[in-house]
Amino acid sequence: MTAVYRADHVGSLLRPKALLDAWDRHERGEIADEELSAIEDEAVLHVLKLQKDSGVEVCTDGEFRRLSWLSNLHDAADGLARKDEPGYPPFWHGPGEEVANTEMPVKAIVCTGRLKARERLCGREAPFLARHAPGPFKTSLAAPTMHLNLYAPGVTDRAYPDIQDFVDDIVGIYQDEVDALLKDACATSSWTPCATARSSAAWTTCSTA
Repeated sequence: MTAVYRADHVGSLLRPKALLDAWDRHERGEIADEELSAIEDEAVLHVLKLQKDSGVEVCTDGEFRRLSWLSNLHDAADGLARKDEPGYPPFWHGPGEEVANTEMPVKAIVCTGRLKARERLCGREAPFLARHAPGPFKTSLAAPTMHLNLYAPGVTDRAYPDIQDFVDDIVGIYQDEVDALLKDACATSSWTPCATARSSAAWTTCSTA
């Protein structure tokens, strides 16, 4: 009897150099939002084909529209401010560490006010995937507690004296996003915790069928 093995990937794929360069140029004001979006679209279409050709049945966009796997909240919510300092310490030690540790453009983010979504967390990702994915697709949402690093004593507690209120507002933003994903012409949806040694994540799997 032939054995069947299930293989999956969490969703984040290596960003191509053209995309990394485009983010740098956009940060310096050298290209407009529309040009960056077009470059992201091209990169996503390429990686969708790569996954299809590799036999991956549930595709992702590689998180090619995010600087970090959890930065969609940073991009979509008011009440957050970016600090001009690295958001992560050197995270990789081994072959290629010099390149890996210098290509992390994510800056430190801190919550400075009440959180309110001004756009959807996956509003740019899910509709594009629904139109272009070759089959079922998924998009990632970091578990709300992963954003506890945004809570800075002496700053955030002015808006959220009770840290539970901070978490509850994040959960509320997530609930609205899950409702929206279910309306994105998705045939199936699942919300499943995914735990690793360093982090946890919640995944929503959608189907274009």
